[in-house]
Amino acid sequence: MGTAGRHWKWIVAAFTLLYLLLPNANPSSDAVGYAATQRWNPLHCSPHHVLYHVWWTLMLKILPFLKKMDVIAVLQAGNALAAGGVLLLTGALMNRLRSEYTLAVLMVVGSSFGFMRYATENETYIMPLLFGILSLWFMMGSLHGRWWWSALALAFAMLFHQTYIFWWLPAVWYAFRTEGIKKAFIPASALLLTALVYQGAAVAEEEPLWRFVFHDVYAGGVQTSISLKNFYMTPISLLRSFIQVHGYMLWSWKHDGYWSILLSLAGLGLLVFAGIKLWRNMRKPAANPLWRHFLLPALMLHLLFAFYSEGNAEFMVMMPFLLAMGAASCAVIAPRPIIFTGLALLFWNLVHGLLPWHFRDFYGHRQLLTKWVNRPPDWFMVSEEPVMMRNLYYYHFGVQDYSLILDSPDWAAAKGTPPEMAISVIDSVLKLPLRQVLYADYSRYLFNRAKATARGAQASNGLQTFFQLETADSFKNMAGKQLIYLMKDR
Repeated sequence: MGTAGRHWKWIVAAFTLLYLLLPNANPSSDAVGYAATQRWNPLHCSPHHVLYHVWWTLMLKILPFLKKMDVIAVLQAGNALAAGGVLLLTGALMNRLRSEYTLAVLMVVGSSFGFMRYATENETYIMPLLFGILSLWFMMGSLHGRWWWSALALAFAMLFHQTYIFWWLPAVWYAFRTEGIKKAFIPASALLLTALVYQGAAVAEEEPLWRFVFHDVYAGGVQTSISLKNFYMTPISLLRSFIQVHGYMLWSWKHDGYWSILLSLAGLGLLVFAGIKLWRNMRKPAANPLWRHFLLPALMLHLLFAFYSEGNAEFMVMMPFLLAMGAASCAVIAPRPIIFTGLALLFWNLVHGLLPWHFRDFYGHRQLLTKWVNRPPDWFMVSEEPVMMRNLYYYHFGVQDYSLILDSPDWAAAKGTPPEMAISVIDSVLKLPLRQVLYADYSRYLFNRAKATARGAQASNGLQTFFQLETADSFKNMAGKQLIYLMKDR
């Protein structure tokens, strides 16, 4: 083992520190919603990730000083530490399998954008991966009762996010193929423990078990289909699991000048060179039961589910781990090119991912909320991102699904609702005595997966077609000054 191999734990510590120092300053609407729930309803059991809020409720009980801090920041830091745990277990696992690949696998996993993104965000996708890898660590070890410990870790993985049933299935298959049907029953029992906890959570949330398990499906919050979107969003999201590609990069090249373009060209050059080195160092894979019976089935099942979910990148967080472990376990590429690839990913994803997400205010959601709440309390607001604004209001003021925040016609159209319905609601509000409505048009800067997978209805021609818009205030986001309008009937 080389010097780098002996000191791989320092690499883990460096990545963990990086995630802690660069938390996302532009959290998703889900991340804000989870923080709001933890702040105001900490015993809530979310259907798809039963233990996430319960876990944090326990942590805040054990460490009460954390309650005095910003909840979003605390939960982001928790995910950063959990990401460090993922890398620590990954390094320990590689030391058991092929120690010469330890540093290579750590560099790829730690530098991949999908992993970095959720390591610096308050989402629910790092914790299940931590327990999923812990289950694999037990399976591959020699600890007495290792299959029972693995089953317990598998149950925790599924309870932190139910998509890890696609991790559980390959674990059962691996046990069956390597040690027979009797051993396979042990990891299989993890599903029973998961079901029992889900039943308890369903009772606590006062929902029937089946409806609780598929709550978001019944509520219409899950996009699942087979259409053209699946075929173009899945490869894009898979690419973004490793490399950040986003529309705000165009804005950066335009507004930040030559230095931004030069950094991008340097990063692109490194990535291309890394790709050439990987291709030239490809060799015949060694036979490996871990790859055939666990890593490959887990990769295919998770990828198929992400495909069915319209290419949702949230369900691909484990892809860098599975692919890097697969390449290492089969020795399909020498370690050095993989290490160089990890360094190229780190450079690109820092420049285009962690640094802008930490230092820039992309959309100005918090500014807009502040401008609005400083107005009279009975004023309405039409929002291009009403879920985000409602979650922010819930986080700061403890009021959920705030009715004074209205959907914009474009938002309604993106959700498959005729925009005329949103226009009708705004019109009815304006006819109420002493009611005013504010609106900020920044929808053109919000291109993301939600817009790329928008549902059927056509967007409106713009609110100015139906209402008078008078400039009332402004705020700044990544594209500069944005106007806030006072809406009036024509």
